[in-house]
Amino acid sequence: MRFSILLLVCAGAAHAATMSETIEIRNWVVDYQRPTNEPRKQPFDLGDNAKMGATLANNAYPAPSIEAFVGDDIEITIVNQMLAQEVDFVFEGSKSADSGHMLPMYTMTASKPGTFWWHARLPTQAATGLKGALVVRAHDDPAASLYQEERILALSDAMQVPEVCLSPSGVSDLGCPEIDKATLNGQWGDGSNAYPMPVVEVQQGRCYRLRWLGMMSQPSHFQIDIQDHTVKVLGGGSAPASASTSEFGVASGAGVDTVLCADQHPIINKDYSIKMTYVGKSMTKSFSAKLRYSSGSASEKPNFHV
Repeated sequence: MRFSILLLVCAGAAHAATMSETIEIRNWVVDYQRPTNEPRKQPFDLGDNAKMGATLANNAYPAPSIEAFVGDDIEITIVNQMLAQEVDFVFEGSKSADSGHMLPMYTMTASKPGTFWWHARLPTQAATGLKGALVVRAHDDPAASLYQEERILALSDAMQVPEVCLSPSGVSDLGCPEIDKATLNGQWGDGSNAYPMPVVEVQQGRCYRLRWLGMMSQPSHFQIDIQDHTVKVLGGGSAPASASTSEFGVASGAGVDTVLCADQHPIINKDYSIKMTYVGKSMTKSFSAKLRYSSGSASEKPNFHV
């Protein structure tokens, strides 16, 4: 489940927009493998092997996406409903006008285009849910002709007890694996009825700007491989911009923009595997999701070589 805070300007407007938004912070008890995905269980229905004390922004994980155009001014009011914790935030990809910490309001300017993230400054708070995407768009997108739709795909490690497994500086403590589970847009799955795999749905004949975002707790990266598909890298990844590739990396704290065209012609099986391989300091582990072709078809897709 993903929520967005949209910062919009009128078509043809020459001046920057200003948006004011309120984000409420609360403690919740969730399933750490799919914190706010439906069907969402009540805390008393969760097993001890799944229960996690989370800290959520607007009751969502990942936290709401903030989306703006270059030059827009952003005002975020924080309402902290936690009983015993202060919280301070970092907004990557923006120029902040604030110099203090733990402020009730953050003011900033969207300074450059790209896919970034905003997160709690304290690593354990970020790991329990206080992290989301910050997307800044250019007014004149040079890649606009290459795609018709966008998706934000947030990658993260999932820890049941981050307050035990992470030191105050965000280093994994001895006794905890570097990674247990990994989520895509807040969902881990093994293909079972209880935990279905995350699904990215596309329509045959359409092209998509996929904004991949690494929200891992520690320095690491995911290597992404989408079965029978190549993507065009627009920037931010291990592959050079403008490259067409079947595999690319997404580092922690970084965004990678790619264009994927749903150019296959599935007949019976409409699912293609998305392999997400975590490469960390001490271990490598693979996770899976699905690229699913929905019913119906679309009009002509744009050419990569426009």
